[in-house]
Amino acid sequence: MTAPRTAGPGDQAQFAFGDLLVTKYFETQRIAFGRAVLPAGGAGDVDPGHKDAEEVIYVISGTVVCVFPDNGETVEVSQGHAILVPPERPHKLENHTGEEACITYSCAPQL
Repeated sequence: MTAPRTAGPGDQAQFAFGDLLVTKYFETQRIAFGRAVLPAGGAGDVDPGHKDAEEVIYVISGTVVCVFPDNGETVEVSQGHAILVPPERPHKLENHTGEEACITYSCAPQL
């Protein structure tokens, strides 16, 4: 039986993905979960999509625009809302507002 795991400040990996500051809390063979902050006017790099995984992006605060460069589609996602990104869909987050945005993301079954 696998023991539960916790993660808190200082326990997890942080990295920049364009202007997006990502904190990865968990990544297993079945799920990945993290949080990211996008500054006002900032943009993340293009995520090429995940071969066998869907990704949920939930906006904790602010507003982001999810851009799908393969067809130019854009979807605005604001505080309290989420978007489900299908497998293998390239996407990037942009912040067109004057306020910082904070999101969580989860990919399953794997990255």
